Amino acid sequence: MSDGTVRTAVQKICFKDRMTAHGFRALAHTTIREELNYELDVIEVQLAHKPSNPLGEAYYRAKFIK
Repeated sequence: MSDGTVRTAVQKICFKDRMTAHGFRALAHTTIREELNYELDVIEVQLAHKPSNPLGEAYYRAKFIK
């Protein structure tokens, strides 16, 4: 999903000038960690962030969800 798609959706659901797509991502990350106690690696994979280095990206294939 592109940044433009997410930005448009945020604006259409009445959050224009009050919240950003990245803000929703941060909210989800924080809430999942604090309220559900998921490990950071699991959260990062589910929120579509890639490993921090090229070697990790080449070998890292965890999905964590069935």
